[in-house]
Amino acid sequence: MKTTVFNELCVTYPDDFYIMTPEEVGKYFSSDMLRWGAKNAEKHIVIVLAKTKASFLNLITDAKGVAAGAESSLRKSLKDYKCVGDIESELIGKKAECFGFEYLTDDGAVSQYCETAVVKAGRSYYIAYCFCRSEDKEQYSPMFAEFRKSAQIVNE
Repeated sequence: MKTTVFNELCVTYPDDFYIMTPEEVGKYFSSDMLRWGAKNAEKHIVIVLAKTKASFLNLITDAKGVAAGAESSLRKSLKDYKCVGDIESELIGKKAECFGFEYLTDDGAVSQYCETAVVKAGRSYYIAYCFCRSEDKEQYSPMFAEFRKSAQIVNE
């Protein structure tokens, strides 16, 4: 399915996903970025696009620095966080800083996998998060790459 996100990105997501409410997306994140998400509850997959608000800090940093900051924050906040390495990726038609990681849910019952990609455009950053259960990462990682690649700016 195709949709427009933030009135500026066109993105394609799988037909068997539903668009999450802002409250549902907010359960996964604590910062105040703009966010859009889609989910397949049956398969335990969540895909999210985020956009930072324009700020002075965004002018003096780069995507690599933002990705490193995100990785540091995740390492501190997630149970049994483990970075599994960098991933070659594209987001909004640009090479993205992308890494994969695993962690345990708060109750320790489920191992989750996430791929996080960051790219700078103008004075903002776009970030894609793609989550699934760790046992399914090999199966869904190609779909995550296609989702990120599908995201394109439509209003420049």
